[in-house]
Amino acid sequence: MSSTLTSGLRSALEIADKYNRKGRPRWKTPTGDQIRRMRTDIGLSQSEFALLFGLNLTSLRKWEQDRAEPEQVTAMLLHMIKEDASSMAERVGALRSRKAYVDG
Repeated sequence: MSSTLTSGLRSALEIADKYNRKGRPRWKTPTGDQIRRMRTDIGLSQSEFALLFGLNLTSLRKWEQDRAEPEQVTAMLLHMIKEDASSMAERVGALRSRKAYVDG
């Protein structure tokens, strides 16, 4: 397991511990403003952010407008991106290079 993935998992577990949950963590869903701020702090457009992290552009737009909420696994991913965007981008890129995703 790569150190980047290990540190990402460690961060996720630290966040779960922070919320002091037993069993499956319930990730706090970021607001549209928080998602937008996260994206703009990285300096990416909506389409660049969606492409870089493997998110659906239409969904991202809806989240930022508070017209929809990300599912729990996506909320976890967004928290991990907020903690260390460059490591998460690196991991997503590595998975793409291994053809671990479906190109559609």
